[in-house]
Amino acid sequence: MNQQRKSVAKVTKEIKARFSRGMIEPLEKVDLEEGEEIHIIISSISKGTSILETLGSIAGGWRDLIDAE
Repeated sequence: MNQQRKSVAKVTKEIKARFSRGMIEPLEKVDLEEGEEIHIIISSISKGTSILETLGSIAGGWRDLIDAE
């Protein structure tokens, strides 16, 4: 039997998008074919919190998880 395997290339691209009226709207051009299915990971951007406040809230989160000695 000579079966041909279809290879699948995994391409990852990070873009900004806006959620409006129940739809996710890309804020930049995406190179997709009509009807193509994609996998989406949602990471929200916190408003009103500075990067220093965010870092301060997670400081020490790795304590006692890694023994570097």
